[in-house]
Amino acid sequence: MRHLVLFMSQAGIGGQDKVAETMARLGFKVSGRTVGRIRNEKRVPPDAAAKTKDSQTSTPAEGTTKTSREKEKKRPRAVDAKAPLEKVHIDLAHVRALFGFLIFRIAVVFDVFSRLPLAFGVWPTEPSALDIVKLLERAMVFGKPMVLITAQGSVFTSDLLRAVVRTLGIEHRFGALYQHGSIARLERFWRSLKSRLFHHALFRRLVVRDLERDVQLALTHYSFFRPHSGLKGATPAEVFLKLPPAHLAAVPPPRGRPGEVVPFPEHEVEFLAPGLPVFRRKAA
Repeated sequence: MRHLVLFMSQAGIGGQDKVAETMARLGFKVSGRTVGRIRNEKRVPPDAAAKTKDSQTSTPAEGTTKTSREKEKKRPRAVDAKAPLEKVHIDLAHVRALFGFLIFRIAVVFDVFSRLPLAFGVWPTEPSALDIVKLLERAMVFGKPMVLITAQGSVFTSDLLRAVVRTLGIEHRFGALYQHGSIARLERFWRSLKSRLFHHALFRRLVVRDLERDVQLALTHYSFFRPHSGLKGATPAEVFLKLPPAHLAAVPPPRGRPGEVVPFPEHEVEFLAPGLPVFRRKAA
């Protein structure tokens, strides 16, 4: 199990909590502290170990706690939901390519409760209101949302989108200006997506079709294979489809006695794309 933890860490699964959540989906219940202890068993030069210890034991400066409390009070309340399709975001992000000279636009329909991306679109130029309406139409295959939350850009305040939303009986709301904490889940989603798309400095697509394929693979990995800490280790697809999360069936791994030869865990790693590892049990 130690070898498996180290291998998962090198494969780019994430931090110690993310590795523990991924192992739980494989069937073994391991705490994040145990994963961190195993990862720290690597040999480290004495000077580097001393610096790490000093940085961990350093005390915060006076007034830090007070400042953090003041920031928490000023932080706006994040958008929350109690059921799938209760509240849905439609947001637009810009992705740079060709050393910043080429900009693509990625739009996504994001379910607030399950963090599941319902539909997405990629365009080389700014999408029109008709493009956003078609994107919403594709997302409604899963059902009609109760509340639609968008930014206050011209494409989202157009008469066409407002008329369509009014006809469908969907309540249309707008996000608060310059209040980034109000859409914290959506911002975290964009961060995860961009980190998976551009995990390498030279990984840049120049054609919409290629970028669209990469986005589709990244969203598939995010929705079905990557455990979400905010969902207590479940995946967005499991929460949205109301499936029993795989990590609930995890059991503690067997402990070997000193000198006892134990078999290596029968797991293998595959990649949906570079930077998107998927662990699974080997077929019997």
